[in-house]
Amino acid sequence: MDRTFNLNTVTDPAAPPTRGAGARIVALLAVLGGAGILTAIVAFFGALLASPPQTWAGLWSDPVLGVVMLVGGTGGFLVLCVALAGLGFVVGPKRDPRIVGVAALGAIGGFIALWFPAVMLAMPIAALIVAIHLARVGRLPKSIAVFHVTALLGSILVVGLWAQNASLGWGDLIVLLYPVSWIAIGLALFRGLPTSASTA
Repeated sequence: MDRTFNLNTVTDPAAPPTRGAGARIVALLAVLGGAGILTAIVAFFGALLASPPQTWAGLWSDPVLGVVMLVGGTGGFLVLCVALAGLGFVVGPKRDPRIVGVAALGAIGGFIALWFPAVMLAMPIAALIVAIHLARVGRLPKSIAVFHVTALLGSILVVGLWAQNASLGWGDLIVLLYPVSWIAIGLALFRGLPTSASTA
């Protein structure tokens, strides 16, 4: 006797819609934070290309570039911390408290990093974990998650080389991709994504 099994896609009721107000707020924060950091990085590279190149202290003391670095860099980073928390609380499946905890700890670590730079990587590493998880459960396009992870790893490499007074030359521009990846995450949320699904 033949038996036919039909696969039906069932929407997970625990997954909030990504077209809702909460998801749109997270999307806006991701875009604004990414744009702010991107602006600060461009200002930083512009200072390096100036003749003569500006020092780090000179960059911050500049009446224009200093404000750009403060508002775009520091402000953008804090906005991304809030966006990260939102990815866990609003976008992530409610039944997975682990990802909510990772997002919250990463956001808190980001704020603490303003006073203790040693924990600066807490936020981006937590964001990496959250992005991978959201892609696995269908809450974020896998291509954007891969872009985000690749951009982060490349940026860590470049910053590590800078700490050793080394450089990749034009390859240092990789750091521009990390804030761009946050903008991509925000735009994806603006478009709206399907809730995570299971088969029955």
